[in-house]
Amino acid sequence: MADARATVLGCPIDRLDTGAVVARVQQALQAGEPLTLASVTKAKLVAMQRDAELRQVVEGSDVVLAEDRGVVAASRITRGRGVPGHVDSAELMLGLLALAAKEGHRVYILGGALDVLERAIFVARDHYPGLDVAGHHHGYFYGHEEVDVAQQIRAVAPDLLFVAMPSPRKEYWLNEHLQELGVSFVMGVGGSFDVVAGKVRRAPGWVQRAGGEWLYRLCQEPRRMWKRYLVGNTKFVALTVREWRVAR
Repeated sequence: MADARATVLGCPIDRLDTGAVVARVQQALQAGEPLTLASVTKAKLVAMQRDAELRQVVEGSDVVLAEDRGVVAASRITRGRGVPGHVDSAELMLGLLALAAKEGHRVYILGGALDVLERAIFVARDHYPGLDVAGHHHGYFYGHEEVDVAQQIRAVAPDLLFVAMPSPRKEYWLNEHLQELGVSFVMGVGGSFDVVAGKVRRAPGWVQRAGGEWLYRLCQEPRRMWKRYLVGNTKFVALTVREWRVAR
């Protein structure tokens, strides 16, 4: 359909909620069709303005989702009918893990620190009995190891691959190795492993509804998040205002 996607800072974003995305992935897995998914935040959309490879990977994904409420608001302000709401990566990943456990799909977990991965896998298996984790690997690999990791993933033949590496490194690596992975579904999950493992706490519901989840996260990890949120958010607002003026 012509209006199936909204546009924010030139990036097409699908008008889908979490349930619709899970259904889309389920359909693709049952049909044996490959599917890639990317989520965009304010910071990523700003980075895409100057990073052509990052933009190519994100916009080339089969499904592109709004990760935060700021992107949702911008989609409505600049182009009229925007996306219905943001799709939280952690919630979506959990929904897909539930689907995998129910239908017997194998998953691979990639990225982050090894202790966090192992804790997240333990928690996921406890919540979703029968979940088949085909393998996992930490995110600290470089150089020739990048090819080795891709070959390891292909060797165990998972159906779903969840990748938690920083952007744009995640997108660069997927752009180079996606074809050799042989995986049906690929999704970047941001800090979702940290959430599942209990390393990072989610904001209370009322904070999320008020749009203050970014501030809650900033208070938990100020040294790592201050530049992304304070500097990146300012740039995003400026770019959004400029796009709004053009649209008007």
